[in-house]
Amino acid sequence: MRLGSLTSAHTTFIDNQTPAGQYTLFPQESITSTGARAIVLTVAPTEILDINGIPTPHINPNVYTSSSSLTLEYRRPYGVWDAFTATDPVVNGVSIRSISNLIDMHPNTTTFADAPLAVGESFAEPLSGRTISVVATDPSKAIVSISDPATCIDRRPTVYQTERTIDLSQSLSHQTTIHVLNNYNQICPLVTMTIPTDILVYTVNGNQIMEQVLATRQETFTAGEIKSFKVTIHRDADQPFAPGTYSIFVLVTNQLNQNMSGVMNFCIDYQGTGICSFG
Repeated sequence: MRLGSLTSAHTTFIDNQTPAGQYTLFPQESITSTGARAIVLTVAPTEILDINGIPTPHINPNVYTSSSSLTLEYRRPYGVWDAFTATDPVVNGVSIRSISNLIDMHPNTTTFADAPLAVGESFAEPLSGRTISVVATDPSKAIVSISDPATCIDRRPTVYQTERTIDLSQSLSHQTTIHVLNNYNQICPLVTMTIPTDILVYTVNGNQIMEQVLATRQETFTAGEIKSFKVTIHRDADQPFAPGTYSIFVLVTNQLNQNMSGVMNFCIDYQGTGICSFG
């Protein structure tokens, strides 16, 4: 059974705001089962694209990327390809993958045959701060426990917009909407983000694209909160300007005095150059 053949109906998605709990994981080979045959755990939220190529928050389970998550699976003996024996570790524990790569839960041995996490064992996942434990297995299912994050994990915010192309050919300014997602987990303190509200775009030396933030606002976010803001993009008629890809940065600060920034790229067209052909 290929991981890519599973639908969202057969998958349990856990992001960094999902509370701790126990989850039932049915075998990959249970073709008729209506329950979860995979658990996808977000470990490092990234800016990802939906089917239209538009950046969207990691919390949408239909646009998860393998590189930002771990997949948990349970196997049973079945047919020719999954001809395991009843004592094989793969049918008595839970396998954990990153993309299609199997993570070895017992790296001190010389074989991948014992890679699965066995009943009674736990794996402290460092990026999400969660602990994955296998509670029990039987021929029909595995029971997996996933803890709350043990520590606050610093993460960059996700910054995105649906208006990917901005046309400044008819005016000197254009107002657009950006969306900012706080990716900190639920045990983190409140975070303050510096949101740009006015940005000047121009070029130097003929083709070096520059952005200058003219004004900002401070906004407080709780864990997992998403907010939308108006941002006005300006060009100066007296300064050189060339079309191209520009960036909006959002700076995050927390009570630990740690700073991280999220970035969103957008394309600005001018005088119908067609440089933003994806718009």
